[in-house]
Amino acid sequence: MPRSMKWNLSLEAEFFYQQGLRRNKAEQYAEALLSLDVAVEYKPDYADAWSQRGIALGSLNRHEEAIASFDRAITLRPDVSWVWHNRGIALGKLGRYIEALNSFDLALEFNPDAATIWHNRGITLIDLGCYEKAVINFEKTIQLRPDAYWAWYNRGTALGHLK
Repeated sequence: MPRSMKWNLSLEAEFFYQQGLRRNKAEQYAEALLSLDVAVEYKPDYADAWSQRGIALGSLNRHEEAIASFDRAITLRPDVSWVWHNRGIALGKLGRYIEALNSFDLALEFNPDAATIWHNRGITLIDLGCYEKAVINFEKTIQLRPDAYWAWYNRGTALGHLK
């Protein structure tokens, strides 16, 4: 493929990626998915487009497909914390809690100070009935973000289960 043609494909991919990103932010997930599908068609190794595609799919409650998109993004760029985090959320939505915890743990390896990852890890532990461990995760969230009212609330929920 001539160099100029490759360059044009990259420009096309970037155009559709930006369109998909804007639509995701506007919560127009079906439209975002259409744009992101085109972006990865033009550039199959576009990790960010695969990640945003996963967000759109998850927001449409298509969690298995979202996980596949996150997995593709991780194959291309394994060190992106928020992709592991979103993968964990999708796994949790499917009741695959141990796998979700593993994804959160990998996300924390790359970003140990991310309060939202600690928080979602705590929610998953509640779903598993591991309330003491959940409390520890919520306390870590609060340590990192004292204004995280949702972590205070969920900490109280976990403590309530412990009586």
